[in-house]
Amino acid sequence: MIDEITLAEIFAEIASGAAVWRALQQRKISARKFYATLDANESAAEGYARAKAIGLDRMADDTLRIADNPRLDANDKRVMVDTRKWLLSKLAPKKYGERTVIAGDADNPLAITEVADPKAALLRGLAPKLA
Repeated sequence: MIDEITLAEIFAEIASGAAVWRALQQRKISARKFYATLDANESAAEGYARAKAIGLDRMADDTLRIADNPRLDANDKRVMVDTRKWLLSKLAPKKYGERTVIAGDADNPLAITEVADPKAALLRGLAPKLA
């Protein structure tokens, strides 16, 4: 298990936008040990989730900083911003994804307000043609 002080330091780095692997590597902590600690400690798992969410928001803010940097080449900016946008869309799709919901999901279920008889609808469509 990883002690609370070390976990707090790791979470602070993650919240600042650092990659998990980098925060662990600096402390010579294996990913297996880190995730085992999260599995065994609910408050640590919640702290990690908060840190990760804050880190993703920082990454989103970082895209603006990169885009507005006049010293960077336009192609470098595009690659850096596109990489961050792609990661954000995969790691937090509800917040940063580009998907338009057409079908219902758990948060927005489809509601059927009227069920029409398909035969009656067909006959109504044909009625003017027969007259």
